[in-house]
Amino acid sequence: MNNLRKIISAIVVMITCNLNAQTVIFKEDFGKSTTRVRSPYTPSGVGYFIFADPNTVDNPLTDEASGGWDPYKYKEDVMARVIENGYYAVVNPINIGDDFNGIKDWTWENFIKEGVDADGNTNGAAFVVNAGQVLSTYYKRQVDQSLIKGHYYKLSFKLYSVSEGVILYSQIYSSSGNTLLAQSTINASTTGKWNEFSTTFKLSDDATSILKLQIALANANGGSIKNDLVIDNIIFEDLGTTNPGGTIVDIKDEPLSEPKAEDDSKLNNTVGSAVSISILDNDLLYDGTKATAASVEFRLFGIKGLTEYTVAGEGKWSYSSGILTFTPIGTFKGNPTPITYSILDKTYPEVVPGDYDYQPGSATAETNRAKVIVTYVGNPTAISDNYTMNAGTTTSFDILENDTDLAGTIITKSDVNTILLIDPFNPLAMGTNSLVVIGEGTWTVDSSTKKLTFTPEAGFTDAPTPIQYYFTDTSGNNSNKATVTITVTGGGTTPTPGTICTKAPNTTTATSFTNVGVSTMSTKLANWPTAIPNGFLALESSTKGFVITRTADVAKIVDTKEGMIVYDTTEKCVKLYNGTIWHCIEKSCNE
Repeated sequence: MNNLRKIISAIVVMITCNLNAQTVIFKEDFGKSTTRVRSPYTPSGVGYFIFADPNTVDNPLTDEASGGWDPYKYKEDVMARVIENGYYAVVNPINIGDDFNGIKDWTWENFIKEGVDADGNTNGAAFVVNAGQVLSTYYKRQVDQSLIKGHYYKLSFKLYSVSEGVILYSQIYSSSGNTLLAQSTINASTTGKWNEFSTTFKLSDDATSILKLQIALANANGGSIKNDLVIDNIIFEDLGTTNPGGTIVDIKDEPLSEPKAEDDSKLNNTVGSAVSISILDNDLLYDGTKATAASVEFRLFGIKGLTEYTVAGEGKWSYSSGILTFTPIGTFKGNPTPITYSILDKTYPEVVPGDYDYQPGSATAETNRAKVIVTYVGNPTAISDNYTMNAGTTTSFDILENDTDLAGTIITKSDVNTILLIDPFNPLAMGTNSLVVIGEGTWTVDSSTKKLTFTPEAGFTDAPTPIQYYFTDTSGNNSNKATVTITVTGGGTTPTPGTICTKAPNTTTATSFTNVGVSTMSTKLANWPTAIPNGFLALESSTKGFVITRTADVAKIVDTKEGMIVYDTTEKCVKLYNGTIWHCIEKSCNE
């Protein structure tokens, strides 16, 4: 009997330890990079932080000679190079100044001298951001697993405050990313060293939803330009059911319903005319009723208080009493760049008085971002292109071969004045005839032949990010924007014994095609995904990666099945379970 009691006690202890085990759900250490790269978890677009691309070209139409601290009104090339207010980059600390190009900047001087990430590595990257007065999100990602009722969760990170005045929010959002379910304010004004900050959250025992929520870090200080910081080692952990002590922030329930903004369009308008759209006609409040100007707060690009915005070289968007109007400048004859907006539902009963941005419970205040498209008649038409190139080679493409003039016939090169390329990560930027995509290569347009050329960086063999272009004919008429998508082939090199082999592609006629596709692109390409051979599900995005389940310890997966695939964050490899053991998947020559 005593032995039985000991066994039962041991089992209880094991179960208790398992329930209270501290499990790392994810850790973001930003890897290693001597050059500036984007974070896939930093939202992009107007109103968000801008990637400090050192190849940014200044647009003089947006300069502000009188000064001020609006990051959209300075010389973009200077702002980007020195990572000024509103800009960010993921880069090794000692390499921050490599792209200053002789420009003197004192903001990052002391941190560059520090020269290490949060782990003391000289070759480790970190998230460098000059927040300024941009009240936006630094980092936002969806958790890879559902949270568990009654568990405590810890969100921690290392932060180096370069200047005083650093205040940020530690947040948890609904699975849609729209509803703020929990929030903590962190004052990180201590400068000159790495400090660790954390917030402990709890999902209540009687929570009705345990979906895959989203965690976020956001700027909470919009009143100071001295708001410069570096973030590293973002960790989200499951602490189990034991209260760790200290301040606990409760995670509210997922909303039962959310307000929604729908896309809008007004097509084939007269060139040069102002176009007005009754923008709220198809938008809904949280209870499913129609949105009205009185019941919502309109936010252009999702930015609080922004109801007007001028797109350089195109015209002005303005909102008033439920009507959104685009007024082109006199020289603009093309189709304006689509814009986005959100609405804030003011009808939901206040949980936090006077703050509609934070209304946890059964509904959220702010909607998703909807897109608005306006087009004009009487313009030439650019049509999207799909090409194939050999990996790692410089290749030219005749992108005008399917584009048409005002009469609808294929346009001749002599009738085209300029072709301008659009940065895929900054679609509202002015076009350029030469575009560098960091980590991929350079796109250029030959002014004589009008052909587009892609020159990959050394070692880059993947398909480049799709880009957009538009052209202007000799009469000054602008086309719409079209997308150029490139697929690469392996080049068919001969296998070498003892190395990873590369084989020529199978060019025989496909026997089946893909019928299901998931895309984040704003425009559906013709015959997509049905033009993709021999597939079941096609995924398409220019900014989002495909993420599989990640774990720091595969031994903690209790219900293993043959064929399971995970990413081991400790061994940093994709692993396959063969029914007996987990193996890192390695490249090989399949015969």
